[in-house]
Amino acid sequence: MMMLLNCYQRSLSAGRPEGYGYWTDIMGGLYRDRVTFDVDFDKVPMRATIAVPGEFRIWHAPSPDVPPNRRECFYLETTGTTATFTTMFEPMPGASEKALLPPEISPLKKNQSSPAEDDPQK
Repeated sequence: MMMLLNCYQRSLSAGRPEGYGYWTDIMGGLYRDRVTFDVDFDKVPMRATIAVPGEFRIWHAPSPDVPPNRRECFYLETTGTTATFTTMFEPMPGASEKALLPPEISPLKKNQSSPAEDDPQK
């Protein structure tokens, strides 16, 4: 599990675009190869894993959204000339299927067509 440390607060905004100065309650940490943590995604408990080969830093903070709202953000950083970050979200053990599938993407009922099948341009 990830333990975020607020000692990275000043280092996130230093030398970056002005917008990072609006992030608040910044926490971050230094990791190698992967980090796993729990999140609530639209009120559904999920386990998130972010992987990249080698050492990397991750920051988490609320940042401005459409006023007056804020949103949760992550910023990841590594060194090198190329990098591939892999992000995986998995349901937490015990999460019900109903909670995981919003109505717009729930399984089709028998004799129900998908929106793509109804599209005359397809």
